[in-house]
Amino acid sequence: DPYANSVLGPFQHFTGMGLAREYYYDLEHNEFLWELPGPRTVFTLQEALNTLLPFQQQVAAACRVSGGSGPGGYHDLADTDSEESSPGRRSPRATSASPASHASSEEEVIIKPVRLPWQLVSGLTRAAQFIWVAVAIIAVLRETNTDIFDFQESYIVEDRRRLSALRKEPVFEQLEIGLPYGSFFRAEALACIPTFSSPGLPLSGDLI
Repeated sequence: DPYANSVLGPFQHFTGMGLAREYYYDLEHNEFLWELPGPRTVFTLQEALNTLLPFQQQVAAACRVSGGSGPGGYHDLADTDSEESSPGRRSPRATSASPASHASSEEEVIIKPVRLPWQLVSGLTRAAQFIWVAVAIIAVLRETNTDIFDFQESYIVEDRRRLSALRKEPVFEQLEIGLPYGSFFRAEALACIPTFSSPGLPLSGDLI
């Protein structure tokens, strides 16, 4: 069989991203192939039409001999091609070549491009620009020690104000520290060291 292990194609399938993908039709297994599994003989539609033309002529001659074409009789391939090429009508070959028309073909994955609206992109860009400008102005004011904003939280400022109002002024008390009395005096031992006094005076000592 000269047509054994042959496929028909290639056909083009346009995906949702606008890209074209080629696929083939296996004549023996009656299924569509997205990729060729190995070295296969590929017939285009024009080559298949040229191969069928001799058979078309033989069938036409047989139909004329048997009484012409009647209901259910022979139709010329040229007429079929002209009908398929007419606008508003779909080719049976194109219908059979579509992967979605075959029950055993894989489900077509439709990928729709998702584009952000330009109004949203423009708004986000303007918001980012405004934030950068505000941050730059605040940084310049801090570097120049120009305080026109209170960078502290309001509740922190209020708590500090209340604490300063409740804080009492320190009161200093004068303590008596003279010996032998005084707040810091804790006597543990007494010693008397004799010293020499002036001539004519009794002996005296120092209390430690």
